[in-house]
Amino acid sequence: MKQISVTQPKLVADFSCVGGECREHCCQGWTIAFDKSSVNRYLNSKNAAIRQTAKTAIKVTKKQYGNWGEVIFHTESKNCPFMDTEKLCSIHSAMGAQALSPTCSSFPRQTGL
Repeated sequence: MKQISVTQPKLVADFSCVGGECREHCCQGWTIAFDKSSVNRYLNSKNAAIRQTAKTAIKVTKKQYGNWGEVIFHTESKNCPFMDTEKLCSIHSAMGAQALSPTCSSFPRQTGL
């Protein structure tokens, strides 16, 4: 197998989320796609707030398994509707890190070359 070398900036390796203090957060201004299992998990959540937000804020597209739904951002703020008043992810807060979609759990990291 051929090996390749990858150069990665130190700041990427040292990334640490600062939560609500972040000036440029992952929950604004781009298309957040949810995979099928995440869409179903949020739409059927035992947490009423997550379930209600999912019903109004996820556009189910069924384009492919990895892009089963897309977040509908708030018109004025352009923020993700799952972001709470402290600029933290309500899915993470209510359901834990394991409930995050692959898109959200991997941001800002890259997994492919």
